[in-house]
Amino acid sequence: KKHNPTYYTYRDYRNFNLDDFDRDLRAINWEILYALPDIDNKVEFLNTNVLTLFDKHAALRTIKITKPPSPWITDNIKLLISLRNKALIKFKKTKKSSHWDYYKQLRNFTTNSIRLEKKSVLRIETEIL
Repeated sequence: KKHNPTYYTYRDYRNFNLDDFDRDLRAINWEILYALPDIDNKVEFLNTNVLTLFDKHAALRTIKITKPPSPWITDNIKLLISLRNKALIKFKKTKKSSHWDYYKQLRNFTTNSIRLEKKSVLRIETEIL
């Protein structure tokens, strides 16, 4: 069956520069906030200025997720994948054979774990049907 795509919107902080954000935040004339007559106007002023800053420094980004998440990718599998990827990065930096051996062990263990989880999930799904 076909999976309906879902859209996920988030703020992209990859290129966020705190110094630039701080400089622009300090450039706002905050005296206007104190001069506003009621709380609704103050909240609107604050929200507008802060959101404008975030839109400038950490823009909203929308991604389309076209595939459903794989049920066999558990938290443990995600941890193994992360450890494996970090081991590969470390090997690429150092080129030591001991780091390569460690990466290979993690790679093989991760691959085997994914296969076992996938078999388990598929077995459970076929038993339900």
